[in-house]
Amino acid sequence: MLLVENQTTMLLLIATGLLVMQAGVWYMANPVLTSERRNLGLRTEVDRFIGLVRRLDRAVLASGTSDDVDKLRAGMHESVDEMGRLVGDPTAARPEESAIAAT
Repeated sequence: MLLVENQTTMLLLIATGLLVMQAGVWYMANPVLTSERRNLGLRTEVDRFIGLVRRLDRAVLASGTSDDVDKLRAGMHESVDEMGRLVGDPTAARPEESAIAAT
């Protein structure tokens, strides 16, 4: 089987072949799966939205008042609107960030 008599050698050859194939897949996928951040404003807004989701979850679990939940939901809607403004424009920043950068 596989022109190798020793089972240990055969398993090592198979494992090496699988590793070579896996390395080839990652090498080919690298240009597609980059982790480079190009739109920092959008990334910041997404992080803010995730924080709002966590706060909303805590508020609901703690039986928060309807006003608290409504304020968080309104903040989430504002965040989604802001993400829509920031998407596709790597130079865009949130209004507060551009005001801070100008000072």
